[in-house]
Amino acid sequence: MHKPIKPYEENQNFAEEYAAEDIEGVKNSDIFIPISEEEISRGAAIMLNTHSGKPRIFVAGAANSMFWKKYSIGSGATLTVH
Repeated sequence: MHKPIKPYEENQNFAEEYAAEDIEGVKNSDIFIPISEEEISRGAAIMLNTHSGKPRIFVAGAANSMFWKKYSIGSGATLTVH
C-alpha cells in the first residue's frame, strides 16, 4: 500500500518508486481491468516504453501523475518536435 505522496514534485523519489512498482505489477498480472479508455492507451505507451524505450512520451500540460513524472521525457503547454 502506498502512502499519499501528492504533490509529486515534492516526493519525486517515492513517485518514481511507486510508478515502477505499479507498472511491474501490471506486467506480472494475469488480468487487468482498466477504468477508462484513456488508461488503456496510457498504460500501453508506458509498458512499451519500459520494454523498448519507445514511444518517447511527452505530456501536454502539467505532468501531474506519478507515471508521467517517471516515464515521460518532457512536459509543457508547447511542444516542438524537430
